[in-house]
Amino acid sequence: MKLNQIYRPSLSLLTDLYQLTMAYGYWKTGAADKEAVFHLFFRKPAFKGNYTIACGLQYAIDYIRDFHFSEADIAYLATLKGNDNSPLFEEGFLDYLRDFKITADIDAMEEGTIVFPHQPLIRVKGRLIEGQLLETALLNILNFQTLIATKAARVCEAAKDDAVLEFGLRRAQGIDGALAASRAAYIGGCTATSNVLAGRLFGIPVKGTHAHSWVMCHDTELAAFENYAKVMPNNAIFLVDTYDTMEGVENAIVVGKKLKAQGYQMAGIRLDSGDMGALSIEARKLLDAAGFPNAMIAASNDLDEHKITQLKQQGAVINIWGVGTNLVTAKDQPALGGVYKLAAIKSANKDWQYCIKLSEQPIKISNPGLLQIRRFSSNNYFIGDVMYNELAHKNPSKTIVDNNAKANAEASVIDTAADNNGVNLLIPIFRNGEQVYQSPAIELMRQKTKAQLQQLQQNKPYAYGLSQELYQLKQQLIREKTINIQNVNNHSTNNPPNNLTMKKALILVDIQNDFLPGGALAVPEGDAVIPIANQLQAQGIFDLVLATQDWHPANHGSFAANKEGAKVGELLELNGLPQVMWPVHCVQKTKGAELAEALEKKHIQKIIYKGTDATIDSYSGFFDNGHRKATGMGDYLKAQGITNVYVMGLATDYCVKFTALDAHELGFNTFLIADGSRGVNLQTGDVDQAITEMKMAGVSIIQHSDLLMAQ
Repeated sequence: MKLNQIYRPSLSLLTDLYQLTMAYGYWKTGAADKEAVFHLFFRKPAFKGNYTIACGLQYAIDYIRDFHFSEADIAYLATLKGNDNSPLFEEGFLDYLRDFKITADIDAMEEGTIVFPHQPLIRVKGRLIEGQLLETALLNILNFQTLIATKAARVCEAAKDDAVLEFGLRRAQGIDGALAASRAAYIGGCTATSNVLAGRLFGIPVKGTHAHSWVMCHDTELAAFENYAKVMPNNAIFLVDTYDTMEGVENAIVVGKKLKAQGYQMAGIRLDSGDMGALSIEARKLLDAAGFPNAMIAASNDLDEHKITQLKQQGAVINIWGVGTNLVTAKDQPALGGVYKLAAIKSANKDWQYCIKLSEQPIKISNPGLLQIRRFSSNNYFIGDVMYNELAHKNPSKTIVDNNAKANAEASVIDTAADNNGVNLLIPIFRNGEQVYQSPAIELMRQKTKAQLQQLQQNKPYAYGLSQELYQLKQQLIREKTINIQNVNNHSTNNPPNNLTMKKALILVDIQNDFLPGGALAVPEGDAVIPIANQLQAQGIFDLVLATQDWHPANHGSFAANKEGAKVGELLELNGLPQVMWPVHCVQKTKGAELAEALEKKHIQKIIYKGTDATIDSYSGFFDNGHRKATGMGDYLKAQGITNVYVMGLATDYCVKFTALDAHELGFNTFLIADGSRGVNLQTGDVDQAITEMKMAGVSIIQHSDLLMAQ
């Protein structure tokens, strides 16, 4: 498949106008041909998971290879006007575009590769103007397909060895959304698609049977199944829930026996509504008893990885999962958030100058240089990724520094065999504008995804980050740029440097009696956080101190005691969301809900109550678990001018984690005081995983002594 088989041959205008206005500026000022390096990457892991799957490269290759401005494109650009109603672009620039060709060296990750935040999916090294003109389309292509491939991988992981069918065409975001999603979902691990055009274009297997309308247009359900079996005896999966599901199964069995007598096999049944866990169990009993042990049970109806996991935990005997809307729209995270940043540019004397974007949020500070990622393995498992600058080093050390780390960050060393030199993840795709890479068959991309996931030890925090040399370069550039900015600011205004105007808040999360040893939901060593909280408050280093309190009504839906048959620690569903069942705790106006007696309270200026709605749990101090209602803490902090938020308390793997993640999402510079927090650890490693998740999202991990030493 080539991109121009679906769209018009010229897609150069698939861009934002500002890319063309900047290109015009480069041309006009003589900067167009300066050599530059751009990287396309994302800052946070997709779906708050521990991996992302690179996807969309073939689309990008087609786009780059065929990039040109047609006469129709030039004619349209000539019609654009500026604010004074004169042409936006002069004729000489339009003539330049008429002969424009891509001549860059472009490297990228192969589709199906596991990728982590800040690692470039694609690297463009070429003329400044061409790097700029490629930005929007590359982001459009790679952002979406990478997101959907990752969602598909998560769904398939939940389904384990069962087949997953992509059923999202009718709910997808337009025609291209459907085609690109079908492609990415297959690369991510889906077995087949219902999208016939995607099947033809990409070579994806297609699957499908009949809908409710087939049954409804017959006098009886049995007649509908009989007619379908006559028409398609080799594709007999019956949708059994149009009327009464179990009666539908019995009708399918009647027709299945007739098929068997004719030498055909009933493939199975499909469930599309109701309690699919219980229905599948009863259907399996009927099918087995009737002599159809190999008949498949398929399920659909707003499925995703969370619902599939729940159904499996309930003992559902479903073999095929049809996943549509939640997959192709990535409903719980509709955008990857990929960005495209300039990282180096050649000066007039042909020396490389490193470029860096600064931000008060460490996660948004870009990485300089010509970046490459070296992945190391041991015993066929991935053990770590080092990102390094090829302009300075061809082979990185095996030492990693967290991308979001501060200047006093500790580094970790990848423990590898002496002869393990690792593998570079960015491989040549174009050289001097000529394609040097041929994409493998889509089935091989799908196999690559599966193999990569098998090599990733998901039960262990994965080591990835910057080489020591790149980290030191980045810190040097941050210092230089910060000094330059402050010098300019101090020269032109009477304002003090920005870092002196930072306002800090300490958030004490749920340090309540029920979470202390002996409490209803005791956190191991939960009382150990109290001396740290008291010491930090006494130092007077915070502009504001807040506390959150779980404040549940007695009938709260998260209490196992309030749900018949539920067990403490079991993962069920509450108000449409996955919900851990907890013991009764922190009930309003009870001793257990009070702040710990030993906790110093005179410095606490505001208490935020959460979990007050019986129909939805609230781990975060900012929102309920569905982000449907805010507690008001975010608005309060912003009204007080707070920029930096420090989070500690109970428990690291639940309320502390979600409070920190939401604080970061709201734009605060967020810090977890790790030794001032303790976790529940329902599953071994939950606390380590929570800290990794916060770190990956951009939360800085510190110890309380870091704050004391800074005074």
